[in-house]
Amino acid sequence: MIERPEYLGKHTCVAHLKPAHIKKIPYLKDNQGALPPFILAMGDARRLELACQVLKLTNIVRLHQKTEKLIGLTGRGRVDVILGTYTHKKKSIPLLLVETQMGMPANEIIMREVLAHASNKYVFQGKMIVTDGINVIRVGTAGGINASDGQAPTIRVGDMVNAVFSMGWAGTLLESLGGINYASPEVTHRFAERWKKLGFDFTEDNKFPRAKSASTLVDAVDKAGQELRVTTYRGGNFSKDSLYAELNDQAFVELREKYNVMSTEMEQMAVAKVAGDFEQHGVRVNAGLVSGVIGVIPGASFTQGKYEDVEKKAIRVAGRAMWEMGKCSSV
Repeated sequence: MIERPEYLGKHTCVAHLKPAHIKKIPYLKDNQGALPPFILAMGDARRLELACQVLKLTNIVRLHQKTEKLIGLTGRGRVDVILGTYTHKKKSIPLLLVETQMGMPANEIIMREVLAHASNKYVFQGKMIVTDGINVIRVGTAGGINASDGQAPTIRVGDMVNAVFSMGWAGTLLESLGGINYASPEVTHRFAERWKKLGFDFTEDNKFPRAKSASTLVDAVDKAGQELRVTTYRGGNFSKDSLYAELNDQAFVELREKYNVMSTEMEQMAVAKVAGDFEQHGVRVNAGLVSGVIGVIPGASFTQGKYEDVEKKAIRVAGRAMWEMGKCSSV
């Protein structure tokens, strides 16, 4: 049996489940408590419920509620976790929706715990699904970034950015890989060594750590966007700790012009780092990112108005892309 990375504490309902509870829960009871290899990670509980509607999920199990009934309030965990069946063209996959909350610290905590309970071999509807790894797409909203020199394409509100790679600095990355005094040269040097051992690299000028998205997921997102007729661009993404960093328009414009960064959000580099941790333990995790643009830089990274239409489009694209991954799995 593969020894997976350990996690600290119990932050999700899954970590509280025991064999006696698992026997009473659909999806889990046929898989010794394991979670499926198709995961959509979202920032808040509201988006999970929206995804249930938008993707027309069936056989829904709100795992956090189910666990609370079995164990009590403590067993609920800190975030919502939902299991459901997504069907398209008469083919279904078991889909896991996870609330990760905002920022890299929360995403590192939640995703490390969830992935420790997921499996690429999954019994579903009486058949065994085998994938080439655990598939995770973070789906949410982001600021789009345009160049000042007219560099095409121009990102607009409502477009999707399919992250081919993510880059950026964050305290979460430095502290977890380098050490707690992350302002010191020793820590940044140690981080660089360990980051490369996880299979990642740095930008050509060595200014930013960079993590590529799984090419299979990038291709699946492209295909999903085309089928759903949603404008989707391949490009880079920049993860940062501070939302208010977006007030510095010029810094982000330079990211677009120099590195082809088309979006900015606050989570994906942590998801990539966790995926790298699991890879080191022999557990393949394919990570991708679909971002719905709700504002553009330069200008306003948040527009006035409703974001729900953009969120719905991002969810549709991510869900269909995950279905594409399921279609390619062996049975």
